[in-house]
Amino acid sequence: MSFLADTIYTYDDDTTSRMAKLIKKVNKPLSEETYLKISPNPANEYIIVSYNITSAINGLRLFIIDASGKTLFEKELNKAKDQQILTVKNYANGNYICTLFNNGKPIKSEKFIKN
Repeated sequence: MSFLADTIYTYDDDTTSRMAKLIKKVNKPLSEETYLKISPNPANEYIIVSYNITSAINGLRLFIIDASGKTLFEKELNKAKDQQILTVKNYANGNYICTLFNNGKPIKSEKFIKN
């Protein structure tokens, strides 16, 4: 299944299979400004990280950091506009920060809650 940054997907939590199930696809254009969005929030098993970077990409990286400052996830990103589906089911319940870095500098951060 491929995910497009210009398509918003809505999910229904299917507790019997413990997986999120795609139930509806709604085409909605996203703005052309720099953004970072996380859904669902609060999260249980996964998050969808949608982002758009309007500046030139130079070492674009995505980090997830816990409340103590420990980096739990790091990934190099190759596209200026995309979505990433990340599993968070093994994370402890609490607050996390998802941050995009470009050229070694933080450009956008969003908080999410794992429960």
